[in-house]
Amino acid sequence: MNSLSKLTNFGMPAVIGLGIAWLGIRIIKNEQRLETRLMELELQLSAKSLHGL
Repeated sequence: MNSLSKLTNFGMPAVIGLGIAWLGIRIIKNEQRLETRLMELELQLSAKSLHGL
């Protein structure tokens, strides 16, 4: 029982910390993808407006 208590005292915070780190990485990657997509759409929009002239 003592070893189980040590495992949960060490393991639970580690699992929670890894989960928070994983979420942070996902959010950062999604923001980078959104910025890239925004630039692509702005380029397409400016190309269409120039093409019409």
